[in-house]
Amino acid sequence: MNAPPTTLPLRSIRPGDWIAVLILLALSVLQLYYCDLTFHGPDQIRDMDTVRQWLHQGQWPQSSTPFNGRLYFPPGFYYLLGLPLLVIDSEISIFVAFGLFYVACIGYAWYTLSRSLGERIALAYLVLCMPIFGSVYTHSAWNPALVMGLSSLVLTLWVQALQQPRQGWFALVLAMFVLLQIHPSAAPLGVALGLYALVHPAVLRHRATWASIAIVAALSALWAAWAQPWNIPRVVAAPPPPTPGGWSALPGRILDAGKWWDALAMPYHMVAGISPAIPAVTAAAAALLGVMLVGVALGLVHAMRARAMRWVAFALVLWWVMAIALLSHGAFWHLDVIQPWLALVAAYGWARTSEQWNCSPSPWRWCAAGVGALALGGQVGLYRQFEAQGRIDVSANASFFPRIQGVERLIPSFSYRYLHAMQTYLQTEGICQNQLRGLYWMLARDMTNRQFDARCRDSAGYASALQYLIEPTHPIIPWALTEGLTPVAKLPGASVYALAPLPLHINGREGGNVFSDEKADYMTFLPARHDQGIKVQISAQGPTVLRVSLRCTDETTLRLPDSWTLAHATSMAPPRASQVKYLGSNYYTFEWTLQPAQAHTPMTLATPPVVTHCDVSAAARALP
Repeated sequence: MNAPPTTLPLRSIRPGDWIAVLILLALSVLQLYYCDLTFHGPDQIRDMDTVRQWLHQGQWPQSSTPFNGRLYFPPGFYYLLGLPLLVIDSEISIFVAFGLFYVACIGYAWYTLSRSLGERIALAYLVLCMPIFGSVYTHSAWNPALVMGLSSLVLTLWVQALQQPRQGWFALVLAMFVLLQIHPSAAPLGVALGLYALVHPAVLRHRATWASIAIVAALSALWAAWAQPWNIPRVVAAPPPPTPGGWSALPGRILDAGKWWDALAMPYHMVAGISPAIPAVTAAAAALLGVMLVGVALGLVHAMRARAMRWVAFALVLWWVMAIALLSHGAFWHLDVIQPWLALVAAYGWARTSEQWNCSPSPWRWCAAGVGALALGGQVGLYRQFEAQGRIDVSANASFFPRIQGVERLIPSFSYRYLHAMQTYLQTEGICQNQLRGLYWMLARDMTNRQFDARCRDSAGYASALQYLIEPTHPIIPWALTEGLTPVAKLPGASVYALAPLPLHINGREGGNVFSDEKADYMTFLPARHDQGIKVQISAQGPTVLRVSLRCTDETTLRLPDSWTLAHATSMAPPRASQVKYLGSNYYTFEWTLQPAQAHTPMTLATPPVVTHCDVSAAARALP
């Protein structure tokens, strides 16, 4: 009799494998084709600056970003972020590398799970671990971009270890160590792995496990001695709305059904909260969420009968209980680490249920392919809107669990493609910072730490230089300032208009822009302070359109007509106004069509003479 093989035999390629390969290929194409359509805001810019200081100036990162403003970990993320820059010093290299890393991790998970748990479970896992909203930042220069891929890797290694309990955990321990450095939301999963090791001490008797533990301990000790994280200043951002604290709050959080729903339905809420709405993508997100949650419920039941999956289900439940209990306000990026685990439990539930129903392989494959097409189609729809608009506005209220109550606030998220195109255009045309006007430009610079400002600061002969207004291609309301004008340039989702300058003063200062250079924190500039309110004076010989855009503190409220006083002019049309709350600021746009009362007296618009905190950008155009 022949001896049994010592390795798993190669199995034949099945139709489900071709479906999986096509899905992975399509996902790779999306990650590459839309690589620069990703969030690029203060967090990403801060981390890029940190890595470039290391690569170009030798300033080695000593710790991670401050999680929750208080917790510091080893700087593994910065070194991973710097690897693509060693090849090509460009953000694009990071977007490509991180996107392919994500695809490679879930591809490896599919391949491994298909050999250990079967074709059905592996294929279902693959189509469920591609969330629509998360796809926008899996290739971003941001630590959550790596979380889903690394979590898939940790999950796969643990499933292998569960099926081979006498094998060591060398790769698993090291992968978990890296994942914890990327984001501490993985800590409950580490607790689950530790409990398993205590219950099954054979794992701890393996030399490979102790070798990895020794490596982790040595690296952690060296980092602690070098960085002294206990001495690093804590950077605490603005706290969320107050909630009961302490251990007494934990039972209430766990029993808060609304918080559970806000967290479990986050993949849908994030898409539904995008402005302007994308109905087809929202419907796809709702359908995928339904498939996921029903599958998880089925999976938790079926997992009780299988030892390996019982531990995966235990880790999933433990993570959710700890996250709901310990996080007073969790955020959407905290859920990235658990997405692959939800996908596997849901896949297991659907696969085992289909087997009980005697569902043949062919219909199962078609259903899985349909779910995969729905996920990929939703990603395409979201990317296309991101491409057309240059940015997506996300609901800040729905980004947290429990959902933040009160006035609806938005998070404006500009794509790197738009920001790069804007800065390239300004540099190519020789446009300087003091020539730019408008709220859209103000918003872009406020959301990017002013890193994408025009490189030219002050234009020569500024009084006679053209002014440039950057406007959304499809504004929410029609504005008179650009009516009848032809754009001089097109940017992704925006148009650029050239305006002949008119003499304009803000609180006696010549020019149309007044900003503060003082920062509240790493991502927020304080608005300018006006001790006697805001007074705008403009000199014109005939009918004129005046636009005033403001970024004010959350406490500053300006309304038409009470908040503005008009002098030495008459209004030829009802004033127009818009207001939106972005994060912690009020953004206003006011527009008047004015007729001067006297030929040589400047027209004046003024707010009440009280202390006002607002950045100001004003533009005007003489009407024919």
